[in-house]
Amino acid sequence: MMNSIMQKKTIKCRLCSGAATYVFSKKLIQKYEVAFFHCNQCESLQTEAPYWLDEAYEGCKSIPDIATVSRCQNLKSIVYMVAKIFGLSSSDMILDWGGGDGLLTRMMRDAGLNAYLLDKYIRNHYAVGFEDRLTHNYKMITAFEVLEHFSNPETEIENIFKRNPEILFISTGLYKSQDSDWGYLTPLSGRHVFFYSEKSRQHIAKRFGYELITEQNFSIFYKNTLDFSRRWLLKLVLSGKNPNLLRILFYFVPKESLIMQDREMATKKIKNGEPGKINWP
Repeated sequence: MMNSIMQKKTIKCRLCSGAATYVFSKKLIQKYEVAFFHCNQCESLQTEAPYWLDEAYEGCKSIPDIATVSRCQNLKSIVYMVAKIFGLSSSDMILDWGGGDGLLTRMMRDAGLNAYLLDKYIRNHYAVGFEDRLTHNYKMITAFEVLEHFSNPETEIENIFKRNPEILFISTGLYKSQDSDWGYLTPLSGRHVFFYSEKSRQHIAKRFGYELITEQNFSIFYKNTLDFSRRWLLKLVLSGKNPNLLRILFYFVPKESLIMQDREMATKKIKNGEPGKINWP
């Protein structure tokens, strides 16, 4: 496989269809020598066509994610502040795309955000009863550490924008021409197959008609015009330079948790003979 790819030297970018040139190779899942390509048009980095993904995900192989809880705690505060800066109300719906076991969704609901979950591969444990519905109109979609898993980002990103959110809030490693030692390549898991530059994010925003803010690994695609003060606040929240300030702001901003509302819903469903379809908080 590797020899035939090396002979080609270039492939078509799976995001923008530009020419992507071979830059290095890396052994993934301790088994396959995989070629990586840099797109000359959108400046993204991508693997060759990821033929190993079924094996990488086979049987939900356990790749320890030690930082799950601390990451969700941090993201809960960030999403809450971003939602308030954009003026979302308690009734505005948020969809966590690729939300895994639902821990972040539950934390967002605990903080008063009307959050729901979508994940095709991981069992929802913490936010049972708050799964995505196609009939729901989501004002914001979040997708944290998701886009790098897309083997066909052009199509899979389009599927997100088809839901027509006013705001798409993502996190994924920012590619800046790092070499083969970049930790975000995650060679042991082999599940990261596409890496987005600032220019590739601008390509996405332009294609779907959104404005863009990028700060560190975070990007926000949004429809409405933001004034200078709100853009400044967003960059402050996303920068991670003042985590203690963020915690203080989150603590003092008034919140109305959805825990009691969700508990009442759970009680009603259990009385109606629907146990297992919603969490008992």
